Amino acid sequence: MPGQHPSESDPYLLTNIRTWDGAGKRLWNHNDPCWFELYAGPKPVIFGHWAALEGVSQPLAYGLDTGCVYGKKLTGMWWDSKETFAVPALQVYSPID
Repeated sequence: MPGQHPSESDPYLLTNIRTWDGAGKRLWNHNDPCWFELYAGPKPVIFGHWAALEGVSQPLAYGLDTGCVYGKKLTGMWWDSKETFAVPALQVYSPID
């Protein structure tokens, strides 16, 4: 849950959250804000497993999943400068369902 250390949080919530409804009941509701839009730190977070966004760059949240497995790009980040770089996927490894 927001404001808690990951060790104090429900593992299901940590691995499934996409949006935040204020209670952790609707983790994928497109009407609720993305969790990273509400994240206030204190430390930066790098996350993946949300390829549909094709990358995220917020002041404290960086989503590096840009769909390599679906034939799009593999993205990395230089930590010191927060600069991202990407290379095209060599192939489609799994079709988008």
